Amino acid sequence: PSSYNVTWVGIEDYIGGIIRITGHDKVNPIQATATNTGTGNITNPSVTTTQNDTLVIGFHGLDEADQGYDYGNTLEIGPTVLYANCTTIRGGQPRECSAGMYYEIQASQGPTDVRTWGIEGNEGWYAATVAINAAVYGINIISPTENEDFGVVAPNFTVEITVPDLDTMWYTVDGGLNNYTFSTNGTINQVAWDALSDGIITIGFYSNNTLGDRFFKQVNVNKDSSLPVIIIVSPVENENFGVSPPSFIVKITDPNLDTMWYSIYNGTYQSLNITFSSNGTINPTEWDALYDGTYSIRFYANDSLGNTNFEEVDVIKDIYAIIINITIPTLNKIYGVAAPNFTVEITDTNINTTWYTVDGGINNYTFTENGTI
Repeated sequence: PSSYNVTWVGIEDYIGGIIRITGHDKVNPIQATATNTGTGNITNPSVTTTQNDTLVIGFHGLDEADQGYDYGNTLEIGPTVLYANCTTIRGGQPRECSAGMYYEIQASQGPTDVRTWGIEGNEGWYAATVAINAAVYGINIISPTENEDFGVVAPNFTVEITVPDLDTMWYTVDGGLNNYTFSTNGTINQVAWDALSDGIITIGFYSNNTLGDRFFKQVNVNKDSSLPVIIIVSPVENENFGVSPPSFIVKITDPNLDTMWYSIYNGTYQSLNITFSSNGTINPTEWDALYDGTYSIRFYANDSLGNTNFEEVDVIKDIYAIIINITIPTLNKIYGVAAPNFTVEITDTNINTTWYTVDGGINNYTFTENGTI
């Protein structure tokens, strides 16, 4: 922001300022701090730096109605002085407050000098010294993250490269056999990604500068381009259905399954995509919209890695068809000397006769309700 607002209770005088710093470590900007309070001459306390060429900033504030801009002495020789002051009017009388600030570069790590400001008077003050961490030169990979999963779509990447006199940036996904230069964050080359087998992929990011220095960092990701497995249990191929929409059972397997949906189509019709979370019945509204004929029901699934697969089955809609559903006996069930019972559901608006056979039609037995063979 271009400015900051600070509020407090009361009518005390104040003075404010902003320091803007570049070239610092954005993750851990503060290396060391120390504070001090007192009266009379101001002393900025020492801090212990852990890097060579560290930026050190000292600042102080004086209590209301003290010396303002009437410093009796300057800051000792060495630091570069930056300070401001203000004079305000309250109750018809001038009231003053002051703040001072300096900075210096400490060439070698270790304790900094205690810096003294000389003032006239014996007013109270508060002083602080702050050492700033310089930016760490090199490459910081924001994304992808270690062991992150990806599918058939190549991953995006975001890297922060802090290098003096930066010249070139590039990456590789095959150990350096092929290198791809870039100037901004983006997406791993899709053709290169397609050529990689599933498994752990090491993406190496490089940069160099005009001084001949080279920087490198890598991240491992997992490529899984396997598609969801879809098995349609029902309906079966070319199964007939009438007015009532068919029920469906599909088995969909994927460790990262995301969404399942289906659509109905033929050469002249295409339904909307209808999502589902469990097996059920084809949407009645969509089924009612179909004329009699043959349609394909296509079941889709995708996973969170972007892999998509589908399987389909053809069904026949015939609102005049007789639909027979055998509930009992079940397929391949074993019976003894006693003939099995049977339960069948027969759907038709104009049923005339119902019958069964156990010898391929040599003998037929009519029935009007469920019973026993």
